Amino acid sequence: LNDADIVVLAIPSYALETFLVQNYSLLQENCTIVDLTNASKDKKDLKETLKILGIDHDRWAKAFNDTGALQELQHRSTSKAKLSTNVCGPNEESVEKIVQFARALGYEATNAPYDQYEKLRLNQNTIGWEWVHATIFMLVVFVLVFIYVTVQVSGRKNFECYTLMCRYTNKMFAWTCVYGFAFSLLPGTMIRLIHVFSSTPPSKFLIWGCNIRKHVGLISLYFLFLHLCMAV
Repeated sequence: LNDADIVVLAIPSYALETFLVQNYSLLQENCTIVDLTNASKDKKDLKETLKILGIDHDRWAKAFNDTGALQELQHRSTSKAKLSTNVCGPNEESVEKIVQFARALGYEATNAPYDQYEKLRLNQNTIGWEWVHATIFMLVVFVLVFIYVTVQVSGRKNFECYTLMCRYTNKMFAWTCVYGFAFSLLPGTMIRLIHVFSSTPPSKFLIWGCNIRKHVGLISLYFLFLHLCMAV
């Protein structure tokens, strides 16, 4: 560490404070520290840890936290496509140094403005808003189908509430699957029709639907699987 020009902290966020307490005094004054952590609201990243410890050191950068292990394993050395990463930090000289360092490692590195730091500090600890919205949408569809089927069969003779899940769950799964597949196809079709017959830009709802259509389709496959299991 005494001679290091760049120190890459590929350690968990909870270990940052211990590392700095034990090793910061060994670092050169112009050493650039690279923070790879994805700190959630409950965890601290390098910026917050430096502030807590009262260390005045602005030669650091957030980088490589937007590239996960899965992307690294799937990337082939013979591929022309490069893994990309955003580099962000308070010191422009240090950021540029890490950009060049990342490019030397084969990354497509971008110098991100420091005012975008909060958006870049967490990249891997979320499944993405598309999955969240698609899951909520399909749960709402299932609840509506459940209510409809319940009202439909409750008027039949010899109906008992305890038989609802046993006898009619298969129908609920099937209808939810059909409605999910229909919704996954509808936004793209509507946008194409709008482009053909009008110059009006598509609504935010249709754009939202296009963003989650693949996710809705995959969740619909899950309901189809449940329907097949119940039908056997």
